[in-house]
Amino acid sequence: FTNGDGTDVDINTNGIAITDVIAGNLIATVTEADGTVTEIDETVTDITGTSTSGNEIGVYQKEDGTTVSIQESIVRIEDNNDGNITLVDEAGT
Repeated sequence: FTNGDGTDVDINTNGIAITDVIAGNLIATVTEADGTVTEIDETVTDITGTSTSGNEIGVYQKEDGTTVSIQESIVRIEDNNDGNITLVDEAGT
């Protein structure tokens, strides 16, 4: 382990086993007492189900550097003055 000040510290894990690791971007390597090496990876998350049309209200940048546009399609909410509301999109419908 490397401290924030740059000094290295050995951590005695007493033979701890690291399991259920998944593929992704390598962020660390753990060497166990018996010499077994386990790579620790981060996953690349994604956002799905976003609209492909409308006004872009945000951009999500994934861990691999690619981006996903976040768009909305409701421009305004109108009060119909009768207990109902109308959601109006960019097309005016």
